[in-house]
Amino acid sequence: MTADNVVANERGRKPRDPGRRGRIVRAAISVIAEHGVEELTHRKVAEAADVPLGSTTYYFTGLDQLVEAAMDEVSQHSVARLRRWEQQLPADADLPTALADFVVTSTTEQRERTIAEHNLYAVALHRPHLRVIAAAWDDAFSQPFIARTDPACSAP
Repeated sequence: MTADNVVANERGRKPRDPGRRGRIVRAAISVIAEHGVEELTHRKVAEAADVPLGSTTYYFTGLDQLVEAAMDEVSQHSVARLRRWEQQLPADADLPTALADFVVTSTTEQRERTIAEHNLYAVALHRPHLRVIAAAWDDAFSQPFIARTDPACSAP
């Protein structure tokens, strides 16, 4: 059962647009990338997602919930992207050079998402309920490097 269906079923109705919640989250990421977290509003997100304003408050009663969903989405996406990159990396690759190339590619080809990622990660420093996501993001992000580096590099 998707998150969209969970919300709809809790209220006793079926969603007419099952992808709406995801579109709202992706729109929030775009708004954050363009304007920053401090300028995030339900109205801007609704406009960017091309949904009625009431849809944003139906799925996310507060902006904190929307920011948390956006952070969860970008962290999962960035970790998945890193894991795909690492799986395609030859065993004898020069890791620092390959990582630098990955970062350059991320900041150019996926500029909007990278801006949103950095905005959301910075916000997590000031919002305790987001620190859990940020810590999990850090842990997941480091995993692909552990097998390719000296154990002393991965020691806490």
